[in-house]
Amino acid sequence: MKGLSWIDAKVKRFTFENNHLKVPHMGWNTVVPSKQSSIFSYNSSLRFYHVHSYYVELTDASQEIAYTNYGISFTSSFQNENIFGVQFHPEKSHKFGFELLDNFAKL
Repeated sequence: MKGLSWIDAKVKRFTFENNHLKVPHMGWNTVVPSKQSSIFSYNSSLRFYHVHSYYVELTDASQEIAYTNYGISFTSSFQNENIFGVQFHPEKSHKFGFELLDNFAKL
């Protein structure tokens, strides 16, 4: 399925050969900003709640604004001009989620 084509990326399913990690990825995980963005306070210890079995692999890596490690390092947030995407659930992520949503609303 092509989608809206607003972001040039491939969607991939997590696969772990030795089954050391469960799919879906479910629970709290650290999100590390990879560059300055108006939706994040630049802080290395941001924690967000994840529930997903898939991740995006961006064609243009410069669009990544944060990453997470769950067996592999994957893009957990991206920005392409005025389009933002996150892989986690800010609405379930307490103070970090409220801050992100507040920053987004201020845009």
